[in-house]
Amino acid sequence: MALAFDAASSHVGALVSSLTWSHTCTGSDLALLVGVGFSPDGCAAYSISGVTYDSVPMTSIGSVGDPSGDCMSVQQWKLSTPSSGAHNVVVTFTGNVYAVAGAASFTGASQDTATLTGTQATALDVSGTTSAITVNVTSAAGEIVFDTAMAGGDGGALTVNGSQSQKFLRGQSHGDAAGIPNVGGSTEAGAASVTMSWVISANDVWATAGVAVKAPAASPNLHPGEGTLVVTGLAPTTQLSEIVTSAGELVIAGHAPLWATTGNTVIIKPAMETPLTAMRL
Repeated sequence: MALAFDAASSHVGALVSSLTWSHTCTGSDLALLVGVGFSPDGCAAYSISGVTYDSVPMTSIGSVGDPSGDCMSVQQWKLSTPSSGAHNVVVTFTGNVYAVAGAASFTGASQDTATLTGTQATALDVSGTTSAITVNVTSAAGEIVFDTAMAGGDGGALTVNGSQSQKFLRGQSHGDAAGIPNVGGSTEAGAASVTMSWVISANDVWATAGVAVKAPAASPNLHPGEGTLVVTGLAPTTQLSEIVTSAGELVIAGHAPLWATTGNTVIIKPAMETPLTAMRL
């Protein structure tokens, strides 16, 4: 199944040490991402000590901003194979903060935490003299880019770029209590490079982060004895009959057996030494 957006939720807090809210995941091959923007009380050196969903710890993707030096920080977290249904997201801070957090779930996503997301891209402007928030995220077709953008001062409301799909937008300029930073999250279809951008209604300090959510890696579809096996990245192209051992195992040019064959089925072993892309002609 193709990678697709499932649902979004968000929560805010003023001078809190944690945020807790319910998020519902529905579908198969689920993944959950959480974006958080916060300003510590008194610009203290506070951070996030952990994020959980249904009491399962999430993995940090990365962060931007210095809570003590810039008085703002944006962080993103991820979880593969989250529980389906309604469960609590809990974000725990090391001190009291003004914070916004948003969750976005996806279906048809990689079920491996290590390969669920690409490399996080970040951008930061502490000059307070710009109103355009922008970050360029490396991605690919078939992926979905998720961003978290924060206006750290009192510059005003955020407006998402028209090419993006806004998933949450909270803060003091968007109906929440005074002191809550303006923070938004959005998605956009993947491409080689995706620019995620927001505009603040007045110049302000800001921080933003974006990351590509990935679908599961495609599995080879091979049938022994039916034509030619073409393996990209390894040469030469060879007949399948030439690389099946007497033990019924498939061997590629000096590598240990990678697949076992049984009848008309090729079984991929749990541990592959070399990533391969294959096709049957």
